[in-house]
Amino acid sequence: MPTQAETITATAHAAAAAHGLTLVQAKLSGQNGRLTLQVLVEKADDSGAWVSPTLEECTAVSRLIGAQLDVLDIITGRYTLEVGSPGLDRPLLTPADFARFIGKTAYVKLKTPVAAAKGAPLGALKGALSASTETTVTVDDATGPVTVPFSNIQQAELSPTPAEMAEFMKLHSK
Repeated sequence: MPTQAETITATAHAAAAAHGLTLVQAKLSGQNGRLTLQVLVEKADDSGAWVSPTLEECTAVSRLIGAQLDVLDIITGRYTLEVGSPGLDRPLLTPADFARFIGKTAYVKLKTPVAAAKGAPLGALKGALSASTETTVTVDDATGPVTVPFSNIQQAELSPTPAEMAEFMKLHSK
């Protein structure tokens, strides 16, 4: 029997796909009585570039997920459902995510520290993603390139540069 998290993820994946979107993450957090289900979705445009979903698309996905979860009744008590874009600081969750964002700056928090190219061991890395395989990722941080296994990554997300943030604001302020 699937776990609650697996059922939520499968439900969110199907709802996103029904509206032409790709599920990035479905995450239930909080305490009983103050639960939040955050669903992050994205889509590819006609050129294949990944773009943010529209408000209407997020609303449609939210309604479908909410209705399906109400029928399944797998979340005890009240919860808030949030559906949106992963944003500029998008989480990196799979080897494919890391490969897709080679050349971009990322913040990678580690479960256990690793040896730095120079200096003391590091518990977190911030730098350009320079390589990715099915089992490791290489981050070019301030000390040089550091390769870590995915199994040692606690959390990772893109860390947009000021230029990337300015470009985003320019595109979305119209």
